[in-house]
Amino acid sequence: MGLIRTLLALSVLLVHAGGIYWLPLPGGMMAVQAFYIISGFYMGLVISKKYQHKKNAYSLFISNRFLRIFPVYWIVLIFSFIVSIFFKIVCENPLMLKAYFDNSIGGFALFYTIIANIIVLGQDVLMFTGLSTSGESFFLTKDFHETSPQLHDFLLIQPSWTIALEFTFYLLAPFLNRIKTFGLIALIAIGFSFRFTFYFNGFYNDPWFYRFFPFELSFFLTGILAYRIYEKWKDRNEIKHLGKAIYIIVIAFIMTSNLLPGPHMVLCYLFYLLIFVSLPFIFSLTKASKVDRTIGELSYPLYICHYPLLELLQSFEFISSFYTPFLLVILSLIFSLLLNKFIAYPIERIRQKRI
Repeated sequence: MGLIRTLLALSVLLVHAGGIYWLPLPGGMMAVQAFYIISGFYMGLVISKKYQHKKNAYSLFISNRFLRIFPVYWIVLIFSFIVSIFFKIVCENPLMLKAYFDNSIGGFALFYTIIANIIVLGQDVLMFTGLSTSGESFFLTKDFHETSPQLHDFLLIQPSWTIALEFTFYLLAPFLNRIKTFGLIALIAIGFSFRFTFYFNGFYNDPWFYRFFPFELSFFLTGILAYRIYEKWKDRNEIKHLGKAIYIIVIAFIMTSNLLPGPHMVLCYLFYLLIFVSLPFIFSLTKASKVDRTIGELSYPLYICHYPLLELLQSFEFISSFYTPFLLVILSLIFSLLLNKFIAYPIERIRQKRI
């Protein structure tokens, strides 16, 4: 599933960069929520196969997820901070630190945004709050777009709020994985029922359809359910014979999603259903492919590093907005390869030795 994960990361990258007109990849919301489903599948897999019968299984699982997520994130965070300070000194453009220089923020609010940048957890809360007139505290808001300044601007790596949600899923995953299948289906049904109930009662705008943890958890649970279907069906001939055809269908949908007719929200949920149904087939097809695994390993660093690089590219006025997406893809791929070679791969060897 590595190619699919990397295509979804590229989708988010291109949304932020303004897109490439001939490459109609999914929007950011569709890509992120599909990621949650895939993540649930993988967590169901690794917990069942690698951690279930280990001593101190929970602490080992969480610490290994920590090692997978945070070192790469912190390197990009440090890069973002240093580059921003350098540009502030040289040309009065603080890049990713702009919100801190342009707004009056202090007290608890300043402390919270700094800590959230470092530990990631709690970044999603900023999407449901605004900054008080004193600049020292928060207030709850139904729509953060109506607040000024918007608190997500204080994140140096703005897409990382999804990592806050993702790591919260990890904290719960060992317990969720113990729930019997019927209970899992019930939780998924309850989660989506609440989601649509909120939609029809006026909570249909961002952040409610995109960033609210209780609603997003349903996608993660759907992935765990997809893994259980794989475990039950993995030896069936249908899984082996239909894998290539289903893989092509999923790739085709991803590559043409923005060209398909119909309401956007309907297309989104058709895509999520397609991902859910296809995961057992695609995993069976690609699980032994080193090439697919290597491509997939680019997805996380691509997702994390592209936003600071975009801010950097956009600071150069001589770079046309037409070329920005192309340059961003190239620079992000190079940066991701370096992050994997010098950070992720050495740590991955440590992670594997621990289990």
